[in-house]
Amino acid sequence: MPKSSNDRHPVNMLLKFVDNTYLKDFIFKGQIHFSSQADFRELEEKGDHFIGDHAEGSVEQDFDLRKNPVTLTIGEGSAHSKKSIRISSVDGGDLKSIRINTIYDNSEDVGICSFYELGQNDFEMVDTEKRLYMVNKNIRKNIQRFQGRDKTCIIVYDFPIFKRKLQIASTQIAPDLIAHKTIYYDEFNGKDIEHLRTHSDHGELLFAKRNSYKDQKEFRFVYKDSVPRHRGLELHLGDLSDCVSTIDLTQQAVYFSEK
Repeated sequence: MPKSSNDRHPVNMLLKFVDNTYLKDFIFKGQIHFSSQADFRELEEKGDHFIGDHAEGSVEQDFDLRKNPVTLTIGEGSAHSKKSIRISSVDGGDLKSIRINTIYDNSEDVGICSFYELGQNDFEMVDTEKRLYMVNKNIRKNIQRFQGRDKTCIIVYDFPIFKRKLQIASTQIAPDLIAHKTIYYDEFNGKDIEHLRTHSDHGELLFAKRNSYKDQKEFRFVYKDSVPRHRGLELHLGDLSDCVSTIDLTQQAVYFSEK
């Protein structure tokens, strides 16, 4: 279960891909944008299959009715959840498969700020004497895709300072901030699905995404408060130049301490 910002959570390397138009505002004013989960769901509906995700804030399970008949019970279960069913028909319209989606209550109102988290396993050593590392080929491709032509990669080099500033700013709106890496699950694995459904009232669905999105390596900051739909919400953390900086990991080697 994701815990509040008061609990310690090991973080490796956090990156943020910031639009160049807002780069200075991010670094020197600490302008951070939070979006609602509804925004991410609608992005996929509009054709964005990279960031957009129609199952954002929910857990989905696909059933092959030819192998496992499904019995649906209406009106039972936790009061916090609502269930919708999407049916796909094949072979002349005969019902062959069914998809069940359980969504976290009021997920449209939950604020999310996403980062890209890397660990030492995402790097390859390029200089054994100096212990320098470069990102591997797959990570390099992901960074290039996130970055594009109009964004700059920002590294959070001092996470405790950054988190403290974010927590102070967020408490002006909501009393608690949750920092946690995204939980990727297999929608075809019954055990994964059952665990998420069982614990969804504790907020795990706020951090759940299907395995098809695992390359995003997402780390989220979440607070439960009303976020204007389609417009999001901005926090101003103040000067972040003491804890973040620009970096091009597709070209720059890094050093990992032995701590």
